[in-house]
Amino acid sequence: MLTVDLYWQSEGRPTGNYGVFVHVGPPGKPPLAQASGGPANWARPVASWRPGEIILDSHRIQLPAGLETEGLPIMAGMYDPAQPVLRLPWTIAGEIIPDGGLTLGSVPHR
Repeated sequence: MLTVDLYWQSEGRPTGNYGVFVHVGPPGKPPLAQASGGPANWARPVASWRPGEIILDSHRIQLPAGLETEGLPIMAGMYDPAQPVLRLPWTIAGEIIPDGGLTLGSVPHR
């Protein structure tokens, strides 16, 4: 089991409600393990966030037994629940992150 804690902070008042995904596996391929849902298990819809507030959003991911997952990338992002294949774009320092997923690190040794 892998727990990924995300901390979200909005600079302004969000206008929509979005789901969060956390994927384990190589970018551009179907995830080998994943978790998705609303922030804080749907308890904190994005539209309820206040500017500057920090939201803790924990995701538990069941890693496949027998599969070597150490070192695999962990990626997170947001999506529109009405159209889950549409990911929200990320920008860092003005650069758009492809695939709407931000690589957070990699799976540690278990």
